[in-house]
Amino acid sequence: KSFIIMFRKTLTLTKKFNKRNTLVTLNNTRQSLSLTHCNRRLITTDELKAAKEKQVQEDLERFGVAEDVDPYIKYKDEWSKHRRDVPLWSVSNRLKPLITDEAFAAPCATLIGNVELWPQSSVWYGCTLKADVNLIQIGALTNIQDKTVITEAIGPLDADHDGSTVIGHYVTVGHKCVLRACTIENQCLVGIGSVLEEGSYMETKSQLGAGSVLAANTRIPSGQLWMGNPAKYVRDLTPEEQENIMTSAQRYVDVANQHKEAILGSGPYPTAHWELEKAGHKVGAQEWP
Repeated sequence: KSFIIMFRKTLTLTKKFNKRNTLVTLNNTRQSLSLTHCNRRLITTDELKAAKEKQVQEDLERFGVAEDVDPYIKYKDEWSKHRRDVPLWSVSNRLKPLITDEAFAAPCATLIGNVELWPQSSVWYGCTLKADVNLIQIGALTNIQDKTVITEAIGPLDADHDGSTVIGHYVTVGHKCVLRACTIENQCLVGIGSVLEEGSYMETKSQLGAGSVLAANTRIPSGQLWMGNPAKYVRDLTPEEQENIMTSAQRYVDVANQHKEAILGSGPYPTAHWELEKAGHKVGAQEWP
């Protein structure tokens, strides 16, 4: 009986000792975690950017790219496999886009076949110009704005019209227009979202209002404003309005030059693929380390 009582006392003391040690251990652990938490801090935006730029610079150095351009910009730039200029070859014809050095065609535009861009003309982002058979001619200082589609007819419309689309000088064609086998003389303005059907014609210093449809074989006389679907005569343009058509075209020449410098590499933020090609590298995802 005495042995049993002593065993029970010993077991009780052991449990208290273990419990006390466990509490001490837990308290020490909590204190350690608390100290560790107090020593932690969030990384700042500047530090994160610096770390990224350091990693980018190391990647570019391994790749052998020139260091005279902002590495963060060059690394972020993505090379697109889109082909802006698409030549069409056949047994009898060699249809290839002809773009003068002074012209600007956005990288995401598409010029297919027999397309001519005269000096200081501009074809903006998302445009499609497709000349499978005949000719699409964009005159000097003319701007074709974003998302516009220009095509020619697959064959002659009559004895005097081979189905080509010819646009003169100082012409502004607004966003999201559709032009097919039509003719636009010098210093004209085509409003946003307008449609020029086959054989339609705009004489010099004329204007087509936004959202209008110029029906096939319809002709707008010089100095007039037409609007509607189908488009009809509204009024004569004032001398000031006619002058503004040329001013608008000249303004787009200046803006196009800025975009051309930025995209082609002579501006402050050249793109990656131009730098890589100059360095003699092939451009593509497999080239990156």
